[in-house]
Amino acid sequence: MALKEEGAMAKIIAPKSGMITGASGDKIKVDKSFLASSSVLFDAVYVPGGKKSINALSEEADAIHFMNEMFKHFKPIACDNEAVDMFHNSPAGNKFNKSDEKEAAEQGVILNGSPVDLIDAISHHRFWDRKNPAQVPA
Repeated sequence: MALKEEGAMAKIIAPKSGMITGASGDKIKVDKSFLASSSVLFDAVYVPGGKKSINALSEEADAIHFMNEMFKHFKPIACDNEAVDMFHNSPAGNKFNKSDEKEAAEQGVILNGSPVDLIDAISHHRFWDRKNPAQVPA
């Protein structure tokens, strides 16, 4: 039986199961909680902005751990708006100069990039030249 390529699949991972409220007020179903999932199951992570959401995620040790594991396993990470600060405040983000988004992108960390930048990073699968991943606790 031949397998058909399906493309990318997005999953919503959040601190708790149930529903979250998007910036527009729409309710979004959570696919997995951080407690019931693991970064090793994913090829990349995208962290959208939103001040209220990022303030909450920044207080979630499991969310920071998830992002650090993605970094440690050389996987693409993308962050927009306030999520960029969350990344820079994490142990993984401390490996980059905050003003050098080009250096980060070369290592598979897309900060305020375009969807095309993220797709390109995912197409590389892993970023083996990433700086000091062993120093990141995860």
